[in-house]
Amino acid sequence: MCLRSLELKGICILTLLCVTLLLLGIPFLPAADASRQELKAAPLPLRLEVDAERRGRAFYGGLQTIVSIGAALHFVEPAPLGGDRKRIFSGPWNGDLRQGLPGSHTLSGRDAKSGAEYLILIRQVDAGNLKVDFSFTAPSRPADLSFDILKLSGDLFAGAGLESLPQALHDAGEVPTKPSPAARRIMLTGKNRVRVRGALCDIEVTDLLGSSSILVADCRLVPWDREKSINFNVDSISLDPGRSYQFSYSVRSLPPSRTSLIRNDRAVGSPVPAGDQGAGFGAAPKYMLQAPGFFQLQGDTVICGNPRGSAERVLAAELRRQASLQCEVVAPGSSGFGRGIRIEQQALSAKDKLPPEGYELSVNRDGVVIRGADARGCLYGAHALLNRLLPVQGGWRVASGTRRDWPDLPQRGACIEMSPALRDVALFKRYLDAISRSGGNLVIFLHDPIRVAGWRKGAGNKGWTPEQLAEIAAYARFLQLEVWAGIGSAFKSADFPGLSVAKGANFYDPSQEGSYRLLFGLYDQLLAVYQPSTLLISHDEMRGLSSYAAAMKSSEADIFARDVTRSRNWLAERGVATAIWGDMLLDHGRWEKEVGAANSSNPFFSSGATHEALDQLPRDVVILDWHYDMRKQYRSVEHFRSRGFRVLGASWHDPQAARSLALSVKQFGGQGIIATDWGLLRTMAPAATTLSAPLCGWSSQCSGEGNGDLEFLAGYLRDRDFQVSTYRQSPVALGEAANRSTWDAVQGSGRGIFDVGPVLDLRALASGWQSFAGVMFDVDSPGRGKRNNCIVAAGKVGAGELPADSVTLPGAAPPVRAIAFLHTAFVAEPQVALRELGEYLIEYQSGRKVRVPLQENWNITDLRCTESLRRNPWTFSRSPDVLAGSRPGWRGYSASGIPLNAQMFIWQNPFPEEKISRLTLRGSGSVPHSRVALLGVTLLQ
Repeated sequence: MCLRSLELKGICILTLLCVTLLLLGIPFLPAADASRQELKAAPLPLRLEVDAERRGRAFYGGLQTIVSIGAALHFVEPAPLGGDRKRIFSGPWNGDLRQGLPGSHTLSGRDAKSGAEYLILIRQVDAGNLKVDFSFTAPSRPADLSFDILKLSGDLFAGAGLESLPQALHDAGEVPTKPSPAARRIMLTGKNRVRVRGALCDIEVTDLLGSSSILVADCRLVPWDREKSINFNVDSISLDPGRSYQFSYSVRSLPPSRTSLIRNDRAVGSPVPAGDQGAGFGAAPKYMLQAPGFFQLQGDTVICGNPRGSAERVLAAELRRQASLQCEVVAPGSSGFGRGIRIEQQALSAKDKLPPEGYELSVNRDGVVIRGADARGCLYGAHALLNRLLPVQGGWRVASGTRRDWPDLPQRGACIEMSPALRDVALFKRYLDAISRSGGNLVIFLHDPIRVAGWRKGAGNKGWTPEQLAEIAAYARFLQLEVWAGIGSAFKSADFPGLSVAKGANFYDPSQEGSYRLLFGLYDQLLAVYQPSTLLISHDEMRGLSSYAAAMKSSEADIFARDVTRSRNWLAERGVATAIWGDMLLDHGRWEKEVGAANSSNPFFSSGATHEALDQLPRDVVILDWHYDMRKQYRSVEHFRSRGFRVLGASWHDPQAARSLALSVKQFGGQGIIATDWGLLRTMAPAATTLSAPLCGWSSQCSGEGNGDLEFLAGYLRDRDFQVSTYRQSPVALGEAANRSTWDAVQGSGRGIFDVGPVLDLRALASGWQSFAGVMFDVDSPGRGKRNNCIVAAGKVGAGELPADSVTLPGAAPPVRAIAFLHTAFVAEPQVALRELGEYLIEYQSGRKVRVPLQENWNITDLRCTESLRRNPWTFSRSPDVLAGSRPGWRGYSASGIPLNAQMFIWQNPFPEEKISRLTLRGSGSVPHSRVALLGVTLLQ
């Protein structure tokens, strides 16, 4: 982080201009020009950071240039002919991390079984130099060794020059601007010294022992490189058993020598238009006939159908949200029905009978008819009508024609991890709306056992309450979603005193009756709250089952089968079906390479050959065959179906994998597909799931391409009842309140938006009146860095009080219904999890104050859109600028080619009758090296 950043004021307050002045066209006094001489960037320190959570990394000028140090090491057996290497010992960050002298850290580990061990010393030598030493002891048997030295940011060093010694004919001369295919990732091998010439800085890595050990690879498209980096590593050294090996590397930062990578013509961008940003998410119907003309929806359009029906009520509510139409729902035969929309279920004797859940949508100039095979079919027909709405001057219309459609698979939906991190019933209902509109008819509410046990403790549980969950389940049924409940099968004895759990296991002791008393008590809780048709009892990734097998003198497969059968019988007595995950029923050696997620006989879980239990299980147990990685085909579905089980595929966040799995389920006669959403409610990142799963379960015509599924889900998670178009927009110029320029000419000058120079500024953000995601803002000109045009507040920059300025809003300003903000942020180490980066403090003339938190990954995010940038314990990373609490307002690129974003966030005023006197922007005191930047403000009245 640049030392000059400590001078940045942590609290900045802007003046909101009186609407009277806006209407009269009276401008603010312009901010004084920041005239100065152009300065050359001085060398900046390379700052080392090491901790167990974020591991080793280094920063230059506040930017994470070295994204990882010593990321991984592997001792493996020599590769057999035509076979795979067997891993002996891996590290290092699961080892013992200790801090020695200031700026010095050691990382060590040893495998007692093989005798392999390592010791890594990471040290800050001085302001511009690091040193990394590796010491290894080889295993007691023949082995190969590979390890990472460091990884450079793929963003900051795209297009960088490469110089190396010793030179070779086929050496790469530069890092490609666009990532190389994984098969062609190797750029340099057998080097003693490599210098990477970048736009921000140069990095030089030297093998101090002269062993020509350095390999450099472009790993930006390598699936297993989470950082998407330029990787310096040592690859596949043959080791003598028991011998010691030493490696030593210096890492030096230098001023940038390839500033030609920074060009103004690369700084481009544009506002994100208004409208339904997920409109492209869908699939073509199985039958479609177009006709000339259209039906015009008007203020007196009436919906004729069941006034209490799901299709009718959902359609009326969505027409109110999307088109601002107040459409009355009347029963058939009512005198009030004329031109309008008729919804009806098909007669049992209909000649042209629709398949279950199918619909027919007929549109002509006189009206719309939605005919459904059943209540679900009517609802899907209503969704189809909403998808075809087109805005025109003065209203909305639907093109004439007929379409018929029905689902490919009987069951489609989502398994929702019921994390207590965000408990918002209204938001959760919007999530269910999105599942339904994606063609879903099933939802599984999956809970951790400790959370279910906590329901008995009442309000002090800090989780979902049974009352909230019952309300959510009732709403799911209103949407024609079948309701399942679920509970994880991983238990900790610390969470359940008296429960027997073997050391190293995550599963209760199946030989103890007390285990089942506790388990069935938890089941009872779930059945009472959800009244589900099926209970998912999990049984996935079971660890330590072998420890019970020895004591019970039984095989792991027999124990697994008896346990599942006992739970199944208990549930059957109560009229509830049983479902389990399928990974423990797939033999690791047979299936892992082909489909993944095959954990029977997986040494990591120490649970034996549980796949042999398959033929012992009751055939009415439903198997959820989960696979998260892309495969062309998933024949595990066929494997389970051939033995008589009902099978639902389960995907995670990859839409192409979801489509492929849905096709396999259809091909092999499975019953359906569900999406899982691990991490969604903990992070509120739409990328944590994909509703392509239920959509592709409805139709194999879904594409699985692009990020329309994320835009679609985010649009539903946002508050959709507030319609910007119904309010008058009054942009406010920031004027003299601005303290920084979006054009950052020189790194470390203290003038630019985030003070990291032209590598990462917003010079591509055009000035003037512009519409961002449907809201008009007045963006001041940066004057090529000579004029302040944005307001920046710093986060935690040091001890003591942060200084504050304040400017008072003119007292004549009228009340406002909402305020729209165009803003962005810089976080040295951004993350996916929710975290407060700052706040807007709204003060009223009455003395009332309202605090509006700026939550990372909810209503604001780092300005960089790089998918690998944000720290994330999960594997999803798509479209990090698609948030649930704000809309992408602007997208573009920096002068160095880094993808950027700014968010448009609307705050709804809870006291619209009171006048606002002051608006304060504050940075967070808890997030180091972070800043929030306000680019524009608009009053909605």
